[in-house]
Amino acid sequence: MVRLRIDQDGTARNDLSDLHAWLLEDSQTRELDLAAQGADDGSLGLVDTLLAGVESAATLGALYFAVLSYIDNRRMSHPEEPRPEVVITAPDGTTLAVRNAPKDAQERMIQQFAEHLSDSDSGDEREDR
Repeated sequence: MVRLRIDQDGTARNDLSDLHAWLLEDSQTRELDLAAQGADDGSLGLVDTLLAGVESAATLGALYFAVLSYIDNRRMSHPEEPRPEVVITAPDGTTLAVRNAPKDAQERMIQQFAEHLSDSDSGDEREDR
């Protein structure tokens, strides 16, 4: 399993509590190993980072599309707020930005990110020996 960071990028309101609740309720992601981390600035209840355990490209795809669905829903229900930009970060710092794009391009980005995670995970196992 690879632990990924989920952060909001480029918005003044950097609270991921709603996204965390969304992922826990989504039928495709509710079984993920999800954890919320609070902000270090003393803001009570503010979640600025989510951690998600991902085991396969399919799980990564489910996570990606659930986050994209959240962003689209939020944009429709709060059009006055800036569109949240969500970034998924691998342990080595490689990022996958969640954004609207043609579906085949999104699937290609997810597959490339999943292959990178798999290659990185295999390298870590070799180093542990």
